[in-house]
Amino acid sequence: MALTDYEKKIVTDIAYQDLVYFKKETAEESNNVMDQINLMISEGKNFKGETLSDEKIEELTRVKNRLTEIGAEDWKVSYVQNHNEPEQSGFYGVLIDTGEEYTAGFRGSENPGELGNAKNDWYEADLKLVTDIQTKQQQQVEVFLSNLNEKVNLDKYGELEFAGHSLGGNLAVHAAIMAEQYEKINNFNIAGYNLDGPGYSSDYIAKHQERIQYLAENGKVEHYQWSIVGAILIPIVERQTLKTEGKDSGSLIAEHSTDTLDFNGDQFVIGKQEQKESIMASVTSFVDKLPTVSKNLLIDTLGGMLVAAIWTKEKIFNDQGLTNFGKGLIAGAIVIVGGALLVAGPAAVLAAVGTIIAGVVQIAIRAAIAFIGVVLVETIAEFTINMIKGIANQIGEAVQWTGKQIASVIDSAIDFINKAGGFLQNLFGITKAVATPYIQLDTNSLRNYANRLSKVKSRLAELDSDMTSLIFSESLPAVISAIKANNFPSQRKVQQCINYLDGTADAFEKAEKNILSRV
Repeated sequence: MALTDYEKKIVTDIAYQDLVYFKKETAEESNNVMDQINLMISEGKNFKGETLSDEKIEELTRVKNRLTEIGAEDWKVSYVQNHNEPEQSGFYGVLIDTGEEYTAGFRGSENPGELGNAKNDWYEADLKLVTDIQTKQQQQVEVFLSNLNEKVNLDKYGELEFAGHSLGGNLAVHAAIMAEQYEKINNFNIAGYNLDGPGYSSDYIAKHQERIQYLAENGKVEHYQWSIVGAILIPIVERQTLKTEGKDSGSLIAEHSTDTLDFNGDQFVIGKQEQKESIMASVTSFVDKLPTVSKNLLIDTLGGMLVAAIWTKEKIFNDQGLTNFGKGLIAGAIVIVGGALLVAGPAAVLAAVGTIIAGVVQIAIRAAIAFIGVVLVETIAEFTINMIKGIANQIGEAVQWTGKQIASVIDSAIDFINKAGGFLQNLFGITKAVATPYIQLDTNSLRNYANRLSKVKSRLAELDSDMTSLIFSESLPAVISAIKANNFPSQRKVQQCINYLDGTADAFEKAEKNILSRV
């Protein structure tokens, strides 16, 4: 009996919960999924003895409630492969006996703000899907299948389904593709479900073309998509875009979550792909066509940027603020800028430092935008803002600034950084106002901006339509050719539009700050 769509979601949720498998069950060591979840909730710890956050306990509670909702209290863990410890690949797979069939859930990419996850999931497993090299987690899928084939007793049912969310979805379909190589596994009725995960490179598809064709023609695989993550690379079957409630959240992570999905009973609701998702599909397909050397260099560069950003953040800051290393680094910075402080004054020096850092951040943002979106951006921006706060406070202590002087310098630097990243926020529909305490808004200016914006909106609509038509009919290279042929407005006219939009945004932000200060 095939999983319902709602059960597919629950299986992918379970894959994030660090369940374990006990070879010999006892009253304290049960393989029942619900028992393990209840134990982690009640003790506030996982099976490694690590304390769980309030957010994690809430997540476990949601999974528990959903299992109860569908009457799945008897689901049992039949096997776990955890290759997610330090220095390992980051892979986690769990085999579940539902009482009617076997289903395996594969974990997706985890919090990119942690160094191990950034390296193992986002770089080694996600970014490297573009290359012609099998990823380390795909290799672990095959170890998982081999262990099922040789070490696990699978004689109760005839169905074996694989499901995963995000990266786990790519791994689930990879498992379905590779299953034919394992004699016992290949005797099952196999299916694979990719829930908003990336697709595959053209090299991968060519390598497994015959098996992929068999699975696709017999309806053995599904690729569900509802965010830009699910639109990355090439699907082996046509994507089904699903309806969600989180499209306007302003957060890629929130949009990507399975918790945003709409259901009609226990079935997914079909939605409509958004433009940013279709553009992502075109961009990543274009990257896939690059020469191998160029493609590998691009991925290694982006991956290195991500890992370096996370390492630097973890090295300098923790939950308590600056680490000793961070304080030492900033103390060194104080010595370097000490002379400049005496000559130019603290505000000028901090403004210069903020400008330099913001420039670096903007370069990193532009290099990373096409593939890893806001993940790297938010990480670098968070690090940069914390760094500026740390420098300001350390220097402030050294030269005996008042709290108001320190706050003023911090606010100025952060304001500059947020403006430097504003183009990215607009691209992804993220609205994060950067307000200032001054009022420069009057009704005449507002009406003037409104009139200009209406004209800009009309022109942008035409450009938007032209771009979309070209992407769908002529592919991304044709769009680039169109730009080179001056089919778009001149740079001067486009910049005028940008200036109008920025001016309006600044005015509203200043008014908002003034209102908030009086509440």
